[in-house]
Amino acid sequence: MKLGLLMGIFGAWDTGAVCKVLFKENTGSTRGFVALSSLTDGYCEDIDLATIGGSPATDAHFREIGHVKETVAAAGAGTYQLVLIHFHTL
Repeated sequence: MKLGLLMGIFGAWDTGAVCKVLFKENTGSTRGFVALSSLTDGYCEDIDLATIGGSPATDAHFREIGHVKETVAAAGAGTYQLVLIHFHTL
């Protein structure tokens, strides 16, 4: 996948790659949710922007790492789930 810069109404973000990301234990993922770095080191979790008014709180915004591309049920140990990684540049 090519790296690129996407400009939007709220700023810009660099696209990274589509890859499997390790979600924290007992946590599933839902396609279309936003992926965040977890407060548990080394893991990821997701959040539904629609349930919080369309924009994450500042702390969640700076933990955002991409967008979930598949729905996976929660499992005891962490599971790898497909995420489109991006990085905010503005």
